[in-house]
Amino acid sequence: MFIEDPTDRSVFPALRDYQDSALLVNLWTDDFQDYPCVTPASDIRELRRLARELNRFCEWQIDPGYIESEIRHEAEHAAMAQSLGFRKVRFALYVRQEGCETHWRMITQHVDPSRDITKLELAAVTAAPGRLSAGDSKALADMGYSGREDVFRRLRKRAG
Repeated sequence: MFIEDPTDRSVFPALRDYQDSALLVNLWTDDFQDYPCVTPASDIRELRRLARELNRFCEWQIDPGYIESEIRHEAEHAAMAQSLGFRKVRFALYVRQEGCETHWRMITQHVDPSRDITKLELAAVTAAPGRLSAGDSKALADMGYSGREDVFRRLRKRAG
């Protein structure tokens, strides 16, 4: 099972019946791929630049404070992924035009773990930000967790 599309969260419900300690082998491709509507950013500065360009395109309709909060959110996902041994982390901006509406969100992609990652560790990457997005909360619920605190309680229990 591979996560082939960074905007596709359908893998999470498939993990619901796995134990926290289940090793997720071959869940990630070895490298990043290009996807329609996704512009990669090599680091946070580039992600910020892309978001500012999007805001200019949207005639400054996006609150700059909101953009910064989204950047911090993605950085928290990335920091957790790196702490768990993912060797490659990339940020991206997903933008899709639908009629005269622009839909967008920031994405953190992580690949190439240095070791097998457990279901609970994947949940920790999802739960890392202090403020979860609706997609993060749904992913945790789909995996069978009641929320951010549930994930970190289980991690503390596992650490003993």
